[in-house]
Amino acid sequence: MKKSLSLLSCNATQKSTKKYWLGLRHYGCHGILFRTLPILMFFMLCFSSFAQNGIFVDSTANVFNTISRCNSAGNRQIHYVKTSDSTGIFLFQFNLRQSKSPMGTYKKIPISGYNVTDFVVVRDTIYMCGIKTGGRGFYAWMRLGPSPTSVQMKVYHLRDDTSFVTNPRRIQVFNSFSGTNVLLVGDLINPSNQFYIPTIVHVRGNTCYAAYLPGEYFDDIAVLNNYIVTSSRKGYNNPTNTSQLIRVTPKSILPLHNSLFKKYYHTKTPKTQSRVLLQHTDDNNFVTVYHNDYGFYINSLSVGSGGIPLISQYCTVDTTATNIFDVSYNIFDSTLMVIHSQSLHSTVSRFNCSLFPNISWIESYTPDVSVFCSGCMALTKSLCRNSSSSKFLVSGILDNHFMVWNTNGSCNLSQNIGTTIIQTGLNNYENQVIIDTIGVTNWTLSRPIQTHTVYGVCQ
Repeated sequence: MKKSLSLLSCNATQKSTKKYWLGLRHYGCHGILFRTLPILMFFMLCFSSFAQNGIFVDSTANVFNTISRCNSAGNRQIHYVKTSDSTGIFLFQFNLRQSKSPMGTYKKIPISGYNVTDFVVVRDTIYMCGIKTGGRGFYAWMRLGPSPTSVQMKVYHLRDDTSFVTNPRRIQVFNSFSGTNVLLVGDLINPSNQFYIPTIVHVRGNTCYAAYLPGEYFDDIAVLNNYIVTSSRKGYNNPTNTSQLIRVTPKSILPLHNSLFKKYYHTKTPKTQSRVLLQHTDDNNFVTVYHNDYGFYINSLSVGSGGIPLISQYCTVDTTATNIFDVSYNIFDSTLMVIHSQSLHSTVSRFNCSLFPNISWIESYTPDVSVFCSGCMALTKSLCRNSSSSKFLVSGILDNHFMVWNTNGSCNLSQNIGTTIIQTGLNNYENQVIIDTIGVTNWTLSRPIQTHTVYGVCQ
């Protein structure tokens, strides 16, 4: 594979080491690279906006996970960097700083006492979910207003004297005439079943409903134009090598109570070995993405008239995958991005969905991080789209540091994989979910807004 040349390299023929880069990070390149004015002018043009840049790395270590999300317009990208089971930081509003050592700054909101597991961005508001210290589940929101120094974090605990939600692992939010609706995928503990029950949670104001069914493990939830869809697996306790199930309900006042939600649809596709991820594409179309030992798969589905899901085909991606980390869709060019991993190595693959339900592979690549540390690889974890661009922002971990990568061709190491399209269908059954009502308590916290620095690695 051909590695890209970086403007940060003081010697184009010399492999840079991590020690060299750390020295460059603080003291510049000793004038070797920036000795001439034309090169400096070219350098400044390359850094005129983040959309033109490649890879930036955090100055602090001990990063355990990253989550990247954007608003519906794609013009506000936000990252969450997990630094422990109870601490992390939100990063937003990137600005490039013109200096000898190329660097950028984010606005930073530190979070402590909460394990954030997922979040979404709705206009100027972050909605997050996770676990409060002690195992109780929560969701919260922060509106990124004009204040340069602090933000108010409204926290909601989903509990009462007998039941509570724990392990929320996905959050989705939509607005309707009845107000803001928060949807969660998590686990429920209640008096009759004192163990973790995979559940779908709907919260509006101070009302919370939890829908579950013994023997069904809910994985994910997606909000389409007119419907809500869920993915799950047969079995209990994080089942493996099982079939995937789809449920559909309208975006009504109480969607979990709708009679459509009692039906589930069994896909005639390969069995999955872990979580089935959902991704809305456009209109009432969506995909499920999952893996087993022989590769990973993308199912193309639509919700037709009467709320009935239709599956046209599935796409077999011919590469071994041990996990699917994240999925994102870019409405600008109708492309789907999937982060799939094998052991400690991860790959980002891009697919064309413009002729949906047909899906075709475009390219697969990993970030070129050779300037940061020779011989090391980045573990990409999450991604979100860029507005008015075919690019995605991908976050991950590089040598225990937070890394953000704009999928810039000059910073990519590409590879080839194949795909096969297979026609398939669905079977439908009825099995009514159980719905519990849970109490909600809330309070408000104040969080400071600080500045966080990242450094250019590949441009």
